[in-house]
Amino acid sequence: LVTMHVDDCECAGKPEDLLAFKKARVKQFGNVKEQEWEFRHCGIDYTQTRDYKKLTHSQKQFVDAMKYQSLGKANMKDKTRLLNEKEQTMFRSILGGLQWLTHSRSDHCAECSRLQTKRNSPTVEDLKDAHALLRRCKDTAVDAILTFRKQDHSAKRILVFPDASLNSIRQKDKNGKTVEEKRTQAGWLILLTSDTETLDSSNVHVLNWASRKVTRVSKSTLASEAVARVGAVEDAVRCAGWLEEIYGPAASTAELIHKQEMRNFMFPVDIATDARALHEVIISPMEPKPSDPGCLLWLKYLREMHQRKIMRRAIWTSTVDMLGDGLTKDKENSELRKLFKDGRIQMKYSSLSGSAVVDGHKGRPPTKKEREEQGYNLAVSYTHLRAH
Repeated sequence: LVTMHVDDCECAGKPEDLLAFKKARVKQFGNVKEQEWEFRHCGIDYTQTRDYKKLTHSQKQFVDAMKYQSLGKANMKDKTRLLNEKEQTMFRSILGGLQWLTHSRSDHCAECSRLQTKRNSPTVEDLKDAHALLRRCKDTAVDAILTFRKQDHSAKRILVFPDASLNSIRQKDKNGKTVEEKRTQAGWLILLTSDTETLDSSNVHVLNWASRKVTRVSKSTLASEAVARVGAVEDAVRCAGWLEEIYGPAASTAELIHKQEMRNFMFPVDIATDARALHEVIISPMEPKPSDPGCLLWLKYLREMHQRKIMRRAIWTSTVDMLGDGLTKDKENSELRKLFKDGRIQMKYSSLSGSAVVDGHKGRPPTKKEREEQGYNLAVSYTHLRAH
């Protein structure tokens, strides 16, 4: 495997393959610099153990080197003032650095995505928000480590956590009144985990993540969740295809497409959502009839992907356990940082695989009303519910 940035190549493979690659480069370009075990590539610090059991990516030194772009107190008073050309360059400099940090961490992606929409006409307030996000990234840089551990030889699957936040970004009008901006944020997390019924896993590989503004109009939560899930499904299929090319026998493009359509990929794909309405639509034998007809096409597509078993399991989990939630809104994402660093998933509550309860001993998830009244720590066992 080789990735390239200008004239820097990042390579992974067997020792003999890496040696052959180096010899080819030397033959064409002359002497080349080689780094291994511990090195920096494009602002990312790589550390690999000598027993090949652990590899980490960190951008701590990169974010520590980023600087705040102060305009002075006098120029920072009017929050609604548009930045001049020089100040816009400062804003875009910070924004570019924050975007580059998404190569190894996802806890700031949602806010970074929002700031990206302001790059053409940023204001003083946008610069302040960029400073606040940079400060948070600096403060949490020690724990923001992407870790890969050697996997065992058990069966694996691709587990996807898509989420959407309808009209998730709030702003204030000229009178200081809070109004809601018509904007929906989608995000998803794609993981390689052990192929088990439970969502819990002790050695997870983070394959990909995304956080982006939904460009299609969403008039309901069901529509926004459906659009986000469609993007996650397409991304997951692409990841499954890459893994098939790496670990499977040599195959042509036509053969890979046939494998995808005949659900013969080595790694099955399971999708977990916290949108109960969307989950019910996908597993229901009845055709969907949403109040928002604009999302009907996406719902039919998702149902077909599951009916044809291109997507294997449809899983519902609580909002409390939704790992993709931090990719749709600006919040303290310690759970994502912990997942990236430790590679472990430990759900707090039970989930549904289709219509079957998984990990029922953990108790049912709290309802929205219970979460608002009592917080996220409420757990009621199914045994207790049946007894009453």
